[in-house]
Amino acid sequence: MWKAYSLQLRLESPLHIGLRKIGNVQMTRGYVPGWVLWGAFTARLCRDLGSQEYGAVGKRVREELAFSHFFLDRLGAGQRLLPWGPTAPEFAYQHLHGVTNTALRNGSTKEDGSLHETECLLPVSRDGKAVVLCGHIFERKGCELNWRSAAERLSLGGERSYGWGKVSLVAPPEGSLSPAGEWDLDRARPFRRLAPEEAVGGHLRRWLGDDSVMSCRDEGEVIVRRMTDPEKGQFGKKISEPEFCWAPSATFVKKGEVLGIELNEAGFWEHEGPIR
Repeated sequence: MWKAYSLQLRLESPLHIGLRKIGNVQMTRGYVPGWVLWGAFTARLCRDLGSQEYGAVGKRVREELAFSHFFLDRLGAGQRLLPWGPTAPEFAYQHLHGVTNTALRNGSTKEDGSLHETECLLPVSRDGKAVVLCGHIFERKGCELNWRSAAERLSLGGERSYGWGKVSLVAPPEGSLSPAGEWDLDRARPFRRLAPEEAVGGHLRRWLGDDSVMSCRDEGEVIVRRMTDPEKGQFGKKISEPEFCWAPSATFVKKGEVLGIELNEAGFWEHEGPIR
């Protein structure tokens, strides 16, 4: 029912994926969540179709495509660069930078209270290595969206009016039946099995009283996103319901069980309970 494609996007400019604000610093994530790819493809496909129906196009993208989280990689290295764990200080040094800005009043005087710093991911690491985003796109059988063409002209994240978020395809999307043998693609949604001690590779939804998973390096995260208003078609005007999740740095630790995971339409991992 699904086919998986490996996708590599080279960073061509700084990239800001909003995480949280501390003081006057807008912090960035060290990776790109799947729902950011959903938004970028929706926006690009709307422009290609000459449509302002973001809600309708976004619904088609949710139903016909699915996106994993995309993690950083040095071009040719073949391994994910994770912004947590023992290598976090090295990741921050190599890949993070901050840019300070302020608004001007009358074109010459600083606007009081407008000074802020925006953290970003660098397109080239401090030791001179090009950086790419690596992940998977899942295409439902019968999908008619021209997402391959859209993938060549994407912009991601925030501060795009300053030229941030530009990416380019390293190579055409590479199809595979099941990336790394992890995913079962013959179900209604992409499905995989998560073994004990295996790190979560996306945001795994959790519920109160759920003891199937626990975080070893993170206490979880509450996700709230800006959405398109389906009635007015205005991007970012509607706030989503909060999603309580285990963050990608979490580890499934319940021994003797394998956890069934489904990639839902909103881009979250959703577990179906233990598989013995």
